[in-house]
Amino acid sequence: MAKEIVRYRDSDGTVKDWVPSGPTGGVVAGPTGDVVAVAPVVGEKTITQTAAALFAGSSALANRQFMRVRNLSLDQQVLFGPSTVGGAGFPVEPGGEFLFKFNKEVAVPVYAMSPGAAVKVRVMEA
Repeated sequence: MAKEIVRYRDSDGTVKDWVPSGPTGGVVAGPTGDVVAVAPVVGEKTITQTAAALFAGSSALANRQFMRVRNLSLDQQVLFGPSTVGGAGFPVEPGGEFLFKFNKEVAVPVYAMSPGAAVKVRVMEA
């Protein structure tokens, strides 16, 4: 069975790979000096056809460095991106996950929407 590899660009511009490793999460491949500096917040959100900012608690975690999102749907994509996510969102397939990496000194909102029925996602910020 082939493993999915998600390639992303780090805040300093280097390209890194993230390999999902099942229900316990994934690993970031390659050297990293990043450490979790704040207590993680975990929550479940319902994503609808209206784009909304995505976070685990009642608001985005201050100084967040990472946000991991898992699509809990069995049959519906979730789109992530800027506030205009509906026009050009990045799709995460049913059961898929995505790891966002942030510069903790810059608050960057991430928006999510469903192109169809409402979808539940699990979110962890740290």
